[in-house]
Amino acid sequence: MQQQALDNKLPKLFDSVYIPLPSSIHSLTDRNLREQLQARHQDIMKQYKNEMMKIYIETVEVKLRESQKLFDDEMAKFWKEQNSLPINQRLNQTMINLMDRHLTLIISKLECIYNYKKLQ
Repeated sequence: MQQQALDNKLPKLFDSVYIPLPSSIHSLTDRNLREQLQARHQDIMKQYKNEMMKIYIETVEVKLRESQKLFDDEMAKFWKEQNSLPINQRLNQTMINLMDRHLTLIISKLECIYNYKKLQ
């Protein structure tokens, strides 16, 4: 996931990250040295943005795992409570199917939002 995100367009947040090239480099008379320093500056900026992107992705993955664990815990709690109720007080299969379909729609919408934001 990390490499895929790094290969894709960086979020706009990272576009604004820029440290200008020192003006003294522009005034160097040795053209080769000036170009080497400019290339090195560009490489450092790319590395910095890539490292920041890795941190960004890691943070998102941690939040995803936390959210998934919370969801799984709540679903386990729900099913435990359902199974502890007398049969006549449990949700019927129609209600369970509706809840499942609604959850599938929510997940689909979240994926669409994620894909849309990824393209921006």
